Amino acid sequence: MTRTNKAPITVLVPTKNEARNLQACLESVTFCARVIVLDSQSDDGTVGLAERLDAEVTQFEYKGGWPKKRQWALDELEITTPWTLLLDADERVTDALATELTEITARENPATGYWVALRLRFLGRTLRFGASGLRKMSFFQTGKARFECLLDDQTTSMSDVEIHEHLIVDGAEDSCRHALIHENTNSLHRYIDKHNAYSTWSAQIAKRKRHGQEGNDARQGSPSGGQADRRRWIMDRVWRIP
Repeated sequence: MTRTNKAPITVLVPTKNEARNLQACLESVTFCARVIVLDSQSDDGTVGLAERLDAEVTQFEYKGGWPKKRQWALDELEITTPWTLLLDADERVTDALATELTEITARENPATGYWVALRLRFLGRTLRFGASGLRKMSFFQTGKARFECLLDDQTTSMSDVEIHEHLIVDGAEDSCRHALIHENTNSLHRYIDKHNAYSTWSAQIAKRKRHGQEGNDARQGSPSGGQADRRRWIMDRVWRIP
């Protein structure tokens, strides 16, 4: 279902029991023509909330391996708008960013994909230091971006959605001037648990690289690239230290 008189953008939002976060997210993208919630059998009211807020709901059942949820949606769903925006349930599009994204869709020669900065809020406060340069590739021309595959034999240990995999864009990249708000409502305990899981996953990636078993189609790190590329370039060299 496409909303009339809206920006020609389809929003993809992956969820798993995100009822406490989802409303603010969906209310921030009412300017977009289509919103699809990619749900994983939520049992907390997420689906009903999404439907009341005029979003489509598609169920995804992960059985391991590749692709995961977002790439599956890009492969399998019929997205007819010329632009796609990827959001997490705990992210919100500001009015300034909404205006900018709408303006980009009207440009004569836009870039293919756009990096969007994150304004992080944690435990009720905006983080002022340590994460000021965090960005992710979130906005792109439909059909011209795909997620890198780092491990093709993944399990549910890192959930069913891409976390550290980045998009590879088939064309020019640019950056938005305005940021997304990322509202982390998890407890400090949950934050630590998640990063323990992330570190284990990163170690698996490093081990695969060392033995020449890296997943195919990986985005290459570069000291002169974007934030994700610089981080990968640095980590590749950290893992080589004896």
